[in-house]
Amino acid sequence: MLLKNIQFLRGAAALLVVLYHLAPHFLNTSHALQKMHAFFVQFGYAGVDVFFVISGYVIWISTHGNSQKKTPVEFAYNRAARIYLGYWPYFLLVIAVVWYFSPVMFESANMVGSFFLTELTIPKLILKVAWTLSFELYFYLIFAFCLLFSKRLNKAFLLFFAVVIVLVQTYAVLILGVYAEHNIATASSFYLFFFSPFCLQFLAGVAIAVYFEKYRLKHLKTLLLVGLSLFAFTLWYQRYCLVDGHQLSVGYYTPMRVLLFGSIAVILVAVLVELELRNKNIWPRFGAWFGDASYSLYLSHTVILFVLSHLGLMAWGRLGQWQHVLVVVIILSTILLYSVVHYRLVELPLMQWARRKGQLIFKH
Repeated sequence: MLLKNIQFLRGAAALLVVLYHLAPHFLNTSHALQKMHAFFVQFGYAGVDVFFVISGYVIWISTHGNSQKKTPVEFAYNRAARIYLGYWPYFLLVIAVVWYFSPVMFESANMVGSFFLTELTIPKLILKVAWTLSFELYFYLIFAFCLLFSKRLNKAFLLFFAVVIVLVQTYAVLILGVYAEHNIATASSFYLFFFSPFCLQFLAGVAIAVYFEKYRLKHLKTLLLVGLSLFAFTLWYQRYCLVDGHQLSVGYYTPMRVLLFGSIAVILVAVLVELELRNKNIWPRFGAWFGDASYSLYLSHTVILFVLSHLGLMAWGRLGQWQHVLVVVIILSTILLYSVVHYRLVELPLMQWARRKGQLIFKH
């Protein structure tokens, strides 16, 4: 069972991504919540960085935190079921929505690659936010390979993988200029995916889990202060050091994004794990509801925003102050409610079905 604080953080990270994708619809208004939109658009996308760190942490504790070690095949089955059975209902939903509102989008989409999450180019995905799931599957594949060996060798291999990523990325940045604006569109997946800086965030999550096997955090207030200072510096850096008002979410800033927001995510995860070990839970009810539904929340929100935009709700919300506030409340309520209902009625039953099938296959 996941830690309650990690579930809380999952829900909060998903909500950040929702607010990030909601913000552009109202950035050019002078209405009541415009400052809120302008604030969240600066960092809401970093909810993804938090997800990646959490994933690394959860994988390690779920496979090495108990006496019953899973086989690589069983691990791969469980992880694939979790990803695909949570994703495929939304894949079908987005096909129906796109077919009804904007069928021209099918022309640029790789439907097979979108279905199996093997398409590594975001513009060719029919559901754009699914790019993160490809990274999840890739890391699960690496971890399934690690399970062929002992826990000690797992640690050695993952450390070696981290060092290789750093060396590859150093070469890519300093020698090849892979992340230059004129190069990144044609850059190889070798640099942008298989040895991506994002992989370091998964590995950082593993490192947190390994650290807590023997040690504890002592100076939480100091660590939180470091995290807040780093967050403030990151916002400053993004605003004043990037050209043309760009954000760290842009692909050619990925190494810096991973360094800055990845470090903040590591601090957040580590602090919340330590707090739970001290029997301090942050909004456990929120974690129980929206932490469980965070996957659905992450996948559903862009589809719902797409539909509501085509229905004219966004345009109406830009007409005046009270319309703006009402529309934001309607949108967020719809996304949150739908996500929880979808989790309860679709995602959870599918997971339970897959678990029963897995128990039969692997004879547990």
